[in-house]
Amino acid sequence: MEKWTVGWLLVLVLLGGKGGQPATCAEGESQFAVGEPLTPRRQASRPTSRGIIQLYDGSTFQGNIYLTWDKEFLIYDRALKQHTSIPLLAVKHIEVVPEEERLEREWRWKQEGSDEKVYTGRTYPWRKYVTTLKLVDGRCVSGDLSALVYLRDDKGKEHKFILHKRQKGKVGTSLAQLKYVKTVVLGVLEAWGEPVAGLRAGIWSEKDTFQVGEPIMVRSAIKNLSLVKQTIWVSGFSNQRFDLERSNGKEVKLSSLGLRARSAFDPRGARDKNASFSLKPGQTFITSQQDLTKLFDLSAPGRYNVRYSYESYHQGWKGKLTSSTLVINVVPKEQQELEDTAGE
Repeated sequence: MEKWTVGWLLVLVLLGGKGGQPATCAEGESQFAVGEPLTPRRQASRPTSRGIIQLYDGSTFQGNIYLTWDKEFLIYDRALKQHTSIPLLAVKHIEVVPEEERLEREWRWKQEGSDEKVYTGRTYPWRKYVTTLKLVDGRCVSGDLSALVYLRDDKGKEHKFILHKRQKGKVGTSLAQLKYVKTVVLGVLEAWGEPVAGLRAGIWSEKDTFQVGEPIMVRSAIKNLSLVKQTIWVSGFSNQRFDLERSNGKEVKLSSLGLRARSAFDPRGARDKNASFSLKPGQTFITSQQDLTKLFDLSAPGRYNVRYSYESYHQGWKGKLTSSTLVINVVPKEQQELEDTAGE
């Protein structure tokens, strides 16, 4: 991950990959062995996981995620050249990357009963995708996946999303108008703060336990709870900060980058760079993705409490937002390995 520059926060997307390049398994992770089971097969009730779905344009949806009743992800594993069925609860992250895209010509039969086609002069967008499923046990599989995914938000509204192998748009539209799901994050641990003037801030992580020396990735966001559009201004460390303390309330020592970031925090001060984002009613905007080990000294095992804050007093929405506390655990590497072994 690139380091943030002082006074400016690079707005990141969830684990975005490079165009045409699917995510790969980390070194040491194995692909599926033929016939190897993942979890017990069908369950009596529909499996549901708290999570986040992000579209190609940055739009984010948050809530309880599930599949069609009694369905699993059926993905064609390109490495093994076979289809593999994977339960929802065995997956922690889904990444969809466009592999090929182009504008196709529209053709029609020259006349009824004719075997000759003529070009209409119009085009339509076409795109092919490669999807990577990252599993809770550390393995991953990449290939072709078509699936219908549901999300029920906190207001009880159900949203439907399609994961495509190949996708065709309407005649006369562009590739930019061909919408697709970019990422799905499952098993999210959330910590949302109290609403202030229609907005609230949150912080989350994909897990609660990390080894010493392992990156501790957290994401922060602001959600519009009001019935009208709200505009926020993101100015990096100038109006955003992370606070970390041990379970006994003692603050954690800042790193050199953390010290520079803290000195840059001045919500009422002048802004060298500023970016505005409009949030529709109900919309969530991801303001940052940060490795806490870059900002704080987390070399000691223990339990830590982290909070995210956003403040703005210049344009658009004005005030202060604070998430609630997200609890994370840092353990010695040997302990984590023993826990993983015991769970096998």
